[in-house]
Amino acid sequence: MAFLHTLRPKISSENIGVYRFDYPEVFVLILTVILLALYFEFSPTSMALLIVVCLPSLMILLYNYRRQTSFWTSNIVIILLSVVIGLLQFCTVMSFSLASLISIRIIISSSENHLKLLTVSMVTAVIFYYVIVNSLQKSYALDEYHKTI
Repeated sequence: MAFLHTLRPKISSENIGVYRFDYPEVFVLILTVILLALYFEFSPTSMALLIVVCLPSLMILLYNYRRQTSFWTSNIVIILLSVVIGLLQFCTVMSFSLASLISIRIIISSSENHLKLLTVSMVTAVIFYYVIVNSLQKSYALDEYHKTI
C-alpha cells in the first residue's frame, strides 16, 4: 500500500504556481511512434499513425502543463496507448511495455476510475486490433485478386 502512495502526485497549496508534466507516458508514446515510423521507413501507414498519435499527445502535454491531472485526460492517454497496442497487433515486447505504462496510469488515478480506465483500455486495444487485421486481410485479398487478372 505504501508503494501506491509514492506513485500518487502530491497536491498541495505550494504547487499551485509550479508547472509540470503529469503524463510522462506520453513522451514514451511519442518516442515509440517516431521510432516505428523510422523503422518502417516513413511508409504511409506509419506516417498516419505518427500524425494520429503525436498530435493529440502534444496537445495533451501542452494542455496539462498548467493544470492538474484529470480522469478525462488520463482516459485519452490510455486510449492513445491502447490504439498503438492494437495497431501493433499485440507485438509482445512493445505491447508489454505500453501495457505497463497503462497499468501505472490506472494505479495512479483515483480508485473509482480504475475499472473504467481498464475497460476502456482493453476495449480500445481489441477494436484497433480487429481494425488492422481486417484491413490487412482485405488488402491481401485485393492483391491476390489483381494477381489473377
